[in-house]
Amino acid sequence: MGEKYLTKEGKFDYHKWVRLNSITEKVTVQPNASTMGSSLSHKLDGKQTGIAMKWLMKNKQHKQVKNLLKSFDEKYSDSVEFNIDGGTYSLYASYGALRLGAGGKLDDLDKTITKDIFKQMTEGKVTITEAPMDQRFAKEWEQMHKAFINHLKHEIKKGKGVVGQTNLGAMKNMLRSCEVAKGFAKLLGQIVGDE
Repeated sequence: MGEKYLTKEGKFDYHKWVRLNSITEKVTVQPNASTMGSSLSHKLDGKQTGIAMKWLMKNKQHKQVKNLLKSFDEKYSDSVEFNIDGGTYSLYASYGALRLGAGGKLDDLDKTITKDIFKQMTEGKVTITEAPMDQRFAKEWEQMHKAFINHLKHEIKKGKGVVGQTNLGAMKNMLRSCEVAKGFAKLLGQIVGDE
């Protein structure tokens, strides 16, 4: 282990190792003044709200719909996403008023598209979009964890005489954590579907 992971007493500091080896990404958002906040302008009228509520009640067993209905009266509710003609749309609520957004974009929806969405909802042609797990990612995730597990097992075999008792305990904890995490991507794929 590198010296930068050792405490003043010369013991391995697992928490410092995690802190220094975590992948972080700084994200900066540059708002566009012409579109800022305009996603809330897609408020549905009475007829559209009726159609949307019927559709939501018909699909109320779906997890996305349950989450939207639970947070319906909050400032920002969860959303239900669906695809129509290659476009992704989000149905959500703000203070109990349903709103419609186009794939996270803040620009106004075309009236023709909006009319088509509610026509297809009425006809029962709109289905909720699931977020599938990318099988390539799941495979890479498993391979990465398998390689790290093998490395940990090799280091653990050296014993406490080489790596020290504290470090050996920390490596055994890492091994248990990696063995659990190894199957997470596959499990998520089973829950939300594979792509």
